[in-house]
Amino acid sequence: MPVLPAWSVEDCVTEIERLAGLGFLGVNMTSDPQDASAPDLASRVWDPVCGSCAPIGRCRSTSIGASLTSLNFYGKYFWPSVHQNLKPAIGGAMLFLNNARMVINSIYAGIFDKLGEDCLMFETDFPHPTWMYPNPLETVEERMLALRPETRRKVWELLLMGDAIDADEAHAPPIVTAVKDKVRADQA
Repeated sequence: MPVLPAWSVEDCVTEIERLAGLGFLGVNMTSDPQDASAPDLASRVWDPVCGSCAPIGRCRSTSIGASLTSLNFYGKYFWPSVHQNLKPAIGGAMLFLNNARMVINSIYAGIFDKLGEDCLMFETDFPHPTWMYPNPLETVEERMLALRPETRRKVWELLLMGDAIDADEAHAPPIVTAVKDKVRADQA
């Protein structure tokens, strides 16, 4: 997924339009553009970025663990005297707090409302702290029970986006086949 130039709102909008013309379905952006001397994501200055994604059916993804703030957060919260072997464990545990920092700021800043449910995605991948082992589909389904049926359908369909949609089902990864079966069952 292409990464937006977070130092400039204008450059982001131009890049979104360019990438849409090339057929990309989404873009990625840092969760902390203030690291690049731009305003943080709560600033209204970013509204054109949200506005440029929606009309062309593109999603903006924010990697909540991929910014200077996140990486510094990971590497600075252990005490200097802690044994070297324990520092990665402390940093890993602190990633949950950083993830929460991004989600809470996004909720209270109204970012999810600006984007709308058609442009919201989630991720779960190994070995990140948000990985939903051992039953990712069941975990997602359980957590989505409070959502409207139409919203749940959109989430399941988004899980099928990308190369996996076009994969021959006989050769598709098991997770793709399971999601397709789930969508078919929900539509029946």
